[in-house]
Amino acid sequence: MNVKAQGLLNAARYVQEAHGNDVLAKVLAACGPAVRERCISAIAINWHPLEEFTEFLVATAKIVPDPLVGEKIGAFGARANTRGVMLRLGLMLSNPETVLQRASAMWRRYNDEGSLSLLRGDKNRIEVVIAGIPRTPRIFCDTVTGWARELIVSAGGKGAVASHMECRSLGDARCVWTAKWAGLEKE
Repeated sequence: MNVKAQGLLNAARYVQEAHGNDVLAKVLAACGPAVRERCISAIAINWHPLEEFTEFLVATAKIVPDPLVGEKIGAFGARANTRGVMLRLGLMLSNPETVLQRASAMWRRYNDEGSLSLLRGDKNRIEVVIAGIPRTPRIFCDTVTGWARELIVSAGGKGAVASHMECRSLGDARCVWTAKWAGLEKE
């Protein structure tokens, strides 16, 4: 499976901004040459193997002593991807369920395999599944958790919480996330 380099580049930028250049250098030293080269030369829209992204994530988890580092990387990436004023305004005029539905429609722009699908959406709660991708280390799923939560916050969801309810890396048949929020900022 191939993914856009944007995720890897955002992850490297998170490590650099949150933990400094020395920690980023240690993470990159723990990765193979392909990952190091990708972090130096890739353009966000370039495709690269998912394994490179997960290699970077696993190395980060070993070096950064924070059990939430995967979620923080995912949230950072979501913020980076929604930082434009017009995009932020569009998200605020929407609602969290609609934003996650749009995200599911955009999945294939950033991943050449699999799907992100809405399983259920109720008032202030949504459930999504990612299917059709290779089994990944749990930290990859953690980035999706942080990403989903941050998208809900970007759409005005108050008290947003995202939970990874089923995980293939832990032996489940699929990966499922539940996201909840207490209401909307604009209410």
